Order: sequence, then structure tokens, then C-alpha cells
Amino acid sequence: MVLIPSPPRPISNRTFLPKDGGDDGDVAVDLFLLGRDLSVGMCTLKSGIWGVCTKISMELPEPEPTTIGDMLLPVNSKIYMATDAGFILVLDLVAASFSVLQLPDRVKTENFRLSCGEASGLFLIHADGYQLSVWHHETDGNGTCDWTLVYDAVCVHEACNRHEDVLVMGANGNAEFVLLALEASGVLICMQLSRTEKILYHEMDLRHVRGSCIVPFMMVWPPIFLTINQEE
Repeated sequence: MVLIPSPPRPISNRTFLPKDGGDDGDVAVDLFLLGRDLSVGMCTLKSGIWGVCTKISMELPEPEPTTIGDMLLPVNSKIYMATDAGFILVLDLVAASFSVLQLPDRVKTENFRLSCGEASGLFLIHADGYQLSVWHHETDGNGTCDWTLVYDAVCVHEACNRHEDVLVMGANGNAEFVLLALEASGVLICMQLSRTEKILYHEMDLRHVRGSCIVPFMMVWPPIFLTINQEE
């Protein structure tokens, strides 16, 4: 009896809804990685039926990545994914192709997060010690590695006062504010880059946060809830 091995499982999969909120246009993306061989399968929902899956493959450059981050929401029909090998993967949904975007020269560690906004382009938020740097890259360009330094050596005062290093946990779509953690104490901080930082929680166990997909977002505060009319 011949045992048939199980098919490979995707390392990441997401379904993206259409911008207009309609019933058609959903895109399901499955990402597979085997060594340096990267492949993706994309299916589009039309009239309530999933279409034929489009498959794209490429051989990744060296060094070989061991981790590929979460897929960001598409911006200008492109999906960005961070890696631990010094580059960013770019999946073009229209051209059905992959490309590689190199990190800024000064970003030497994996302590960064990506942020995308429909009108603002791609941002990279990097931490070194207790300082942050923020870089910007136009998402509708020609794929060149033209990064612009937006903020340099921004001091996280709470980290400086405690003599701790900062971990970048997440950022909102336009990189207006970031969610940070102090590595030793586990203090979780929300920092608006144009203003000052605000401590959210003290002594949070980072074991429950590491590896999680954190997506900060803006909301009205205090929240307004709908009132349900109860008929007597």
C-alpha cells in the first residue's frame, strides 16, 4: 500500500472583499513557501461562483526567508508582505506577478512593521533601541527602491525613562499612530507620531502578543451604540 503524502498547506491565506461592498469581486489568496520556491493561488468570486484559480510562482532571492508576514490590504491592486530576509514581497493582482522591494539601507533588523493607505502609499516603521524611524515608499511607482525618511530618531520617552528597547507591534493604515511594546516590562504603548505617546496597559505578558496580527484603527470615543426599540 502506497501512502500518499498530504498536499502542502498554505503558510498564509486571506480573502479580500471588494471596495464597493458588492457581492462580486472577492479575491481569495493562498500563499505557499517551500525553500526558496514561492507560489500563490488566486481565485475571484463572480456571480456567486469561484472562478478558475490563477497560480503564480517565483524563486526568491538569497538569503532564503524563514518567515513571511501577513498580507496587507491591497493598495493600487498590490499586496505587500514583509519577510525576515531583508526584502518585501509585492504581489500585483492585476499583472499576476511577484516582485521584490528591498528595505531601506538603515533597516538592519526585523523589528519593523508595514502600513498601507490607499492614498498615502507604503510606510515602514522601524525601532532601534528606544527610537523609531518611519520610511515612505510610493506604491504606484515603477518598483524602484526609493524610500523617503519621514521621521528620524523619534524618541519613545517611556522606553528611554525605563532604559528599555521598543518592539513595533502594529500600525494603522496611514502610519499616523503605532502600537509599541517595551521588551522587558511588557508595557504596551500607543503612540501618535505627530504628538506624544500614551500608555495603554501596564505589565502585559508579551507571550500573548508575539506572533499575533495587530491592526490598530481609529474609532469614535466614547463609542455610540444603536438603541433597539422594544415594542411593549
